[in-house]
Amino acid sequence: MANPFRRILYTFTANPFKKWKPRGKIYSFRCSQCGEVFISSHNLDAPLCNKCIQKIKSLDSTVDNEKKCSECGNSGVIYGKDRCHSCYFSFKKNK
Repeated sequence: MANPFRRILYTFTANPFKKWKPRGKIYSFRCSQCGEVFISSHNLDAPLCNKCIQKIKSLDSTVDNEKKCSECGNSGVIYGKDRCHSCYFSFKKNK
C-alpha cells in the first residue's frame, strides 16, 4: 500500500507551475495608518491593513477626557493608561 503522506505531498507539488488566479476584481491599496501596501477583493473607502485593523478592534473605547496625554499633551487618554490612542498605538506618522 502507498504511503498516504507521499500522496498528499504529491498533490501539493504535482504542478508547481500552476498559478493561482483571482476571481473577480482585485484592488491594490495603501494603508491609511501605517502606509503598508495590501490587496483586497473589495473596493474600500478607508483602507486599513490587517495589523491596523487588529489594533483598532482591540482599542478600549473608554476615554478619560479629564487627563492629558503624557507624550503629546492632548486631553483624552485611554482609561487606565497615561497616553491617548494616537500615541499608545503609534498611529502618528514620523515627520
